Amino acid sequence: MGKSQANREKRILDAAVELTLRYGYDKTTVSDIAKAAGISKGAIYLHYTSKDDLFEAMAWREIYDYADQMIAYFEDETIQWSFVGMYSKALEVIANNALLGAMIQGDDIMGTFLQRRGGQMGSIKRPYQAQLLELMQQAGTIRADLDVEAATYLLNMLNYGFMEAQRQIPAEERPSMTAVIQQQADMLERYLIPADGGNQEAGRQIMLKISQQMRLAMQDQFNQQTTKDEE
Repeated sequence: MGKSQANREKRILDAAVELTLRYGYDKTTVSDIAKAAGISKGAIYLHYTSKDDLFEAMAWREIYDYADQMIAYFEDETIQWSFVGMYSKALEVIANNALLGAMIQGDDIMGTFLQRRGGQMGSIKRPYQAQLLELMQQAGTIRADLDVEAATYLLNMLNYGFMEAQRQIPAEERPSMTAVIQQQADMLERYLIPADGGNQEAGRQIMLKISQQMRLAMQDQFNQQTTKDEE
């Protein structure tokens, strides 16, 4: 893809994100996106075969951005890494991406799109969640006496509860995001981490490997869906 095509694609996806957050998927049309991007409707179809194809690319871009930010975090050896710190970083990235948050919690702004295709995206992370805490426990990163199944479920509850609270509680009634993430980190530190601090470097290496695997899985699934759409 040439530079001009890449720039045009970015404008299309940026416009799609902005309009989706404002009006929702169901009320946003390809014509609306073309107008906001400053191009013709026909030009959009040079990149995407349908509205769903366009929104698929938009959604994957946000997911890729999240994955890339997390991989960069794991690769940064200047950071004093910890499992709890990683968890806090993930929440911070999600909290700063309104569209990603909406996709994770199945928000109405993504409308019928998630009903048709949202399950494909959500299915990527689940196999890795099942093994993550067990690997961390084996590496000595988290407490050896944790019930891994229950702990995984509780962490998922916190994830979804975090996003739901963002939606249900008015901004003026919420404490700062920094304070919330810090308080949650303090709680998880006491719950998850061994008294001696555990082997956090082993945990970082595990997370880097898993994140890279997830990124490849995301790309493979997107490529498969794109091929299917073109058939």
